[in-house]
Amino acid sequence: MQTLSSFVFLLFVIITRAVKDNSDPGYVILKFMERFQANLKEPINLSEELICNCSYSGCGEEITRFLGSNYTGLCRSTSGICHKRLLPDRLVILSCLSKDASPDLHCRAKQPMNDGSIMQCCQNYSFCNGALNLNAMNNYNLVRYKSYIFINIIYLF
Repeated sequence: MQTLSSFVFLLFVIITRAVKDNSDPGYVILKFMERFQANLKEPINLSEELICNCSYSGCGEEITRFLGSNYTGLCRSTSGICHKRLLPDRLVILSCLSKDASPDLHCRAKQPMNDGSIMQCCQNYSFCNGALNLNAMNNYNLVRYKSYIFINIIYLF
């Protein structure tokens, strides 16, 4: 009986790894980087981490150091969370959240944020932040903001 349960558990682990490998495109990058564990800031945790798109200077240094400049614009999320932020001037920032960052602080912040920017997080698969659509959210907030200004102008007169 013990042998059967061990076999079932081993089979489950193998199938889970195969599904993870096939369904997450960033898994291959993480698996390759795992070879360089000794040179990484933090060891790779394949069950938690994701590869995200990033759009600011120097955001993907760890990946480009091992994989080359063809992989610029990618970062390693040690928390397993990617995010996308739309600034009031329509500039888009893509990035990773590290384990040190507080996901609740970033991902559950009231939208729009105090500076007028909008942010969304995702953690379902690598590169998920590239697919987040903040324009619909921004248009809704823009209409609310314009209505607020219009009401205040009417109130002043």
